[in-house]
Amino acid sequence: MKKSTPKRSLKKTKSTPKEKGAKSASPRKGELKRGVYIYSKLKDLLDKEEDRINLYASVLSCSAPYYVDSLKRYLCTMKLIDETLNPEEPAKGKKEFLSATVFANTKGNVPQPARIGTIVRIHRGQTKKFEKSFQLNCDVDIKAAWVLFDPNENYIPISHTGHKYTFIEDDKKRLKDIRKFTEKFFKSFDVTEASTVSPKSNEVDILCQLMNRKRKDKEEKVVLFDGKKFIKLVMHAGTYDKVAPGDVVYVRATKAKGDHYTLNDFSSILKVPKEYKSAADLIKKIEKEKKNKEFKDKLESYMHEAEKTVVASELLDSSVKKVSSLKDLFAMDLSKGKAKKFRVKVNVLEMGPKDPAAWIQPAEGKNKKPYYKLQLFVKDLSSDDSNVYVIFLCTVDGKGVEFFGKGKQSTKELKQIYKKLTKPWVQLDLVLEGVPAAGATPTFFIVDTKLAL
Repeated sequence: MKKSTPKRSLKKTKSTPKEKGAKSASPRKGELKRGVYIYSKLKDLLDKEEDRINLYASVLSCSAPYYVDSLKRYLCTMKLIDETLNPEEPAKGKKEFLSATVFANTKGNVPQPARIGTIVRIHRGQTKKFEKSFQLNCDVDIKAAWVLFDPNENYIPISHTGHKYTFIEDDKKRLKDIRKFTEKFFKSFDVTEASTVSPKSNEVDILCQLMNRKRKDKEEKVVLFDGKKFIKLVMHAGTYDKVAPGDVVYVRATKAKGDHYTLNDFSSILKVPKEYKSAADLIKKIEKEKKNKEFKDKLESYMHEAEKTVVASELLDSSVKKVSSLKDLFAMDLSKGKAKKFRVKVNVLEMGPKDPAAWIQPAEGKNKKPYYKLQLFVKDLSSDDSNVYVIFLCTVDGKGVEFFGKGKQSTKELKQIYKKLTKPWVQLDLVLEGVPAAGATPTFFIVDTKLAL
């Protein structure tokens, strides 16, 4: 464990992209012409105050969004790296990353990376001197903007500010380059070395494997293992739903309280992909420890539910074999084609309406029987995508009628199904039918699938 406190920082380089057919406009600082930006490398942003800075970087660490009473605003602090500035390529004075702070009036406008190595793009940031070093400020309520990208997959953002964002052909190359750096860097770097040690702080950073999480009312108890001992963490229920039992995570700024640990407002839990050196080394250590019977028995008592992952559904259409990612599905344009079927593997985070009794709709029109109508909020298991997606079950036309099995389920039975499906170790293997929507995101309905609880 290493002690840590929140920090801040950032840098610059030039690039001159050309966009076909772009209209001429009076260029602003940081732009060649409207929508075509000059980008900086991080090492060039450490020694002076500058305005309208644009950059691509990889997230080494970040806080959760937190509210500052004195500012009456939400903040998120990040440590950013690229090929010109990182712990293996430090700047003069041993600066190893650029500190960045995002400011927003609403929590939803602050980025929330779910994993180490997430790619961030910032437009129109500012470098300001903070204490003895320069950091990057990104104020989204004035002029700045940010976009988060997955470190591995396609060009569709995880999230971004505003309703639209600029993304031209040259951005593809920049994204490809920063992803290439990120992959290479974390395959050899120990993320615990990024911890900021402060002798005045009683907080610590922990690299560990999440063994189990149990929710009770407004509280959630999490069991972690750091390679030497088991750690109990207590946090607010419903937070950090992007990490599940079995994931290697980096817990930032946690503090001991009695026999367990707690999180601060700015603490965060970031997933560490298993291909990263830190995660791979920890998993090897845990596998080695399992040879010790006393340890193995204790380990299994903590992670029995997580280890026994349950696939709670069966496919009734065996022709749909390829597993698709939800990110790809929701980016498809199905408006010109017929409805298509896809296979996905998901965790269910929530179901709506929350009262299962409301899932049953009364008979109407030509439909002489009551039918089911509900939505599932799901997380993709086929990739590291951190988004939450909404899929539907509606049996009014007979499609998906097999999902709950034959006969009408009682409200009590539906409540039991709800509790089981929303457990973090329960997975669903589903066939979805994508319904075309002109000029809009397709809607996906569960078909040809039945529960197997």
